Amino acid sequence: MRRHQCGICHNTVGNKSYRVREMLFGTRENFDYFQCSSCQCLQISTPPENLDAYYPENYYSFHREVLPQPRSWKRYLKRKRTQYFLGDTSLIGKILTVIHGEPLLDAWAKNARLRIDSHILDVGCGNGHLLSRLANEGFTRLTGIDPFFTREVNTPCGFQTHKRTIEEESDCFDFVMLHHTFEHVTNPEATLRAIHKATKPDGRVLIRIPVISWAWEHYGVHWVGIDAPRHFWIHSLKSMELLCESCGFAVESIQYDSTGFQFWGSEQYMKNIPLENELSAWTGRSQIIFSERQMQTWEQAAQSLNEEKRGDQACFFLIKK
Repeated sequence: MRRHQCGICHNTVGNKSYRVREMLFGTRENFDYFQCSSCQCLQISTPPENLDAYYPENYYSFHREVLPQPRSWKRYLKRKRTQYFLGDTSLIGKILTVIHGEPLLDAWAKNARLRIDSHILDVGCGNGHLLSRLANEGFTRLTGIDPFFTREVNTPCGFQTHKRTIEEESDCFDFVMLHHTFEHVTNPEATLRAIHKATKPDGRVLIRIPVISWAWEHYGVHWVGIDAPRHFWIHSLKSMELLCESCGFAVESIQYDSTGFQFWGSEQYMKNIPLENELSAWTGRSQIIFSERQMQTWEQAAQSLNEEKRGDQACFFLIKK
C-alpha cells in the first residue's frame, strides 16, 4: 500500500485514504484523497495533469455578475458611506447610512481593517465580480489576478484584472485577499510565500477557505466542500497555523462564515444529484428537491455552527510576523 506524505507537515504515519467523485458538473470521475493523521489536512493524492479541463468556459466564477459602475457623483456619495462603514469620521457617510443602510459589503470587510484608499489585490478573481462590488462602493485601488480567466479588464473607476499567478505579481499591496482560491493552488507554501512578498510590512491577508469541521465529520466523501478535483487542500485550523508560521505569517483572527450550502449541497451529492443539474438548488430552478422551510432550517443551522466555530468555511486574517 502506498504511503502518502502530508504536503503540510510531512507526516507519513496513519494517513487515511478516500475516493471522492467529481460532482459539480456530475462527471462522477473518482479522485484519490487522504487525510493527514497529524495536522488533519485533507488533500488530493495526485492532482490531475489537465487542470484546464476542470475549469471549463461555464465554470461559475467566470460568469458571476460584474456590477456596472455608478456615475461620478453617486460614486462620491457611496465612497463617503463606505468610509463611515470602515470607521472614518464622515457626517455625509453617517447621514447616507441612516437613510440608505450600510454598503453592500460582506462581514469580512470590517474585520479586514480596510481604508477607502487601501491598495487591494484579489488573487483568483475570476471575472472580477468581487472587485466590481468593491469599486461600486467607492474603492479605487483594486487589482485582480487569475491564471485561468483569459479576459483582462481595466476600468476608469479603479479596478483591473490580469491573467497571471501570484508568483508573477511584482507590486505590493495593503490588503491581499483570496476568496475560495487557496484550496485550488498546487503548492500552498510557495503561494503563501509569494503572498508574503506581495504584502506590505503593515499589510493584511485574508484567506477564505473550506475547513475540516462538522460537515466533513458528518458527510465524509459526500461533503460538497471537497469539490474534487479542483480543491487540492482542505485545511484544518492546525494545518493552516503550521503553514502560516512557516511562511512568516501569524493568524490574527478567524471568522466562520459557512452557509446552508454545506447541508443542501452535501445532501444532493448523497442523492447522486450534481450541482449543475435541473434538480439542484445551485441552479435556482423550480424543480429543486428541498422545501423552502428545509433550506431556511439549514441556514439557521449553519449560523449555529459558525457561532460554535464548527462551520465548514472560515476567513483567516493574517499579519506579517
